[in-house]
Amino acid sequence: MGQDYFSSRYFVLKNKMTYQTQIIFSRRFSTISDVRHELVNSLDWYLTDSSYDDIYEEGCRERIIGLRNQAEYLRVLLDTPPGIRVPVDLLDRIAEQRTRRVEDRRYVLPCEAAALGWPPLKA
Repeated sequence: MGQDYFSSRYFVLKNKMTYQTQIIFSRRFSTISDVRHELVNSLDWYLTDSSYDDIYEEGCRERIIGLRNQAEYLRVLLDTPPGIRVPVDLLDRIAEQRTRRVEDRRYVLPCEAAALGWPPLKA
């Protein structure tokens, strides 16, 4: 594949994905959590791009969203340090916040963090 292919592909990725998502040139994953993070970000991009709205029937699209939510659930579990619990309704919280920007998603509320064993938030 020539340089033009990668240049145009980079342009598409740069405009449609967040900078938190690794670009195709540097896809090096060190943990399963990294793979899950990339999967969730890629699915979010795909699911929110209006040019793909009519590709799948509603039942299939809902299944993709469900699998995306389960991938995010597993990522959160893998990233949670030992001895710290996650909310019982974590999967529901993930589903509710799917359409929010990544930096605005909050699965554990500050008022419940101490009860779950989370360290105090730094101001």
